[in-house]
Amino acid sequence: SLEWFHGNDGYVDNTVPSLAMIYKNGRVQILRHDNDRQPVLIDTGMETICGKWNTYGTILAIAGSRTTTLTDGTQKKSQMVQFYDPFGAHLRTLKAPGSTLNAITWEGGSLRLALAVDSHIYFANLRPDYDWGYFGNTMVYAFNKPERVDNCVCFWDTVTDERHIKYVRKLQ
Repeated sequence: SLEWFHGNDGYVDNTVPSLAMIYKNGRVQILRHDNDRQPVLIDTGMETICGKWNTYGTILAIAGSRTTTLTDGTQKKSQMVQFYDPFGAHLRTLKAPGSTLNAITWEGGSLRLALAVDSHIYFANLRPDYDWGYFGNTMVYAFNKPERVDNCVCFWDTVTDERHIKYVRKLQ
């Protein structure tokens, strides 16, 4: 399948790859543009069905199946969705019930994923990992706003309930 992040809500960064070519054999190429000479290469290790970018272009969900041989020699086919960032880092794997995963799609806020499995529709609630820390009475956490390319860092005083927000580019 071919999945190109539309960028309607902006890009996290102008250098982020956004064109995903997903092959049935489990190989994926993510390109920055049509003439990209250094695409991101991924081997999912599964037979893929399709892939979808989330609303912000920060996560690529790839649906597929993997066949494993059990100790008694029988084979078991597992349905799953693997999540990757635009640079090819594997984030998570979600196993799906049933025998045939047909399609996936993101909900508008990118916190839920719908999976068409056999004759059923399943909904998966996703919780993103936030960078955070706590010291004294202050909790500090970082997240991305879709309308900004930099990271939002919030300083929250848990006693006074005051919040202060700073924006940081390329937070590591």
